[in-house]
Amino acid sequence: MTPSDLQARLDGLAALAKTRLGVSGNETSSVLQLAGGDLPRRERLAARRLAEQAALAENPKLARRLDIEVIETDIKRVERHLRRIDPREAAANRWAGVLGSIAFRLLVVLILLGVVLVWQDLI
Repeated sequence: MTPSDLQARLDGLAALAKTRLGVSGNETSSVLQLAGGDLPRRERLAARRLAEQAALAENPKLARRLDIEVIETDIKRVERHLRRIDPREAAANRWAGVLGSIAFRLLVVLILLGVVLVWQDLI
């Protein structure tokens, strides 16, 4: 695999991460780093390695030192996981998390308000 083939595969993986996870970024390495937060542990580590390798692949001298087999397995691992993600479901889960966080904080504030009102003998 030539460095240009590798860069094309990494660009395709970054485009897949953009569409499936909704991450933004201009460079392949930044997209893969941003996608890492939404990935399971093994896929996150693979994406981190790929982001580092993408930066090295841009330099022709350093590109010769890359381990293509490891990169291929990492690409396949991350790509397999990204293809299983439904973008609508991911967005719904993100909104559910935000709403759950807001509801929990509101509950804590109401409980603290009740404690203060009881403490001040207003109830």
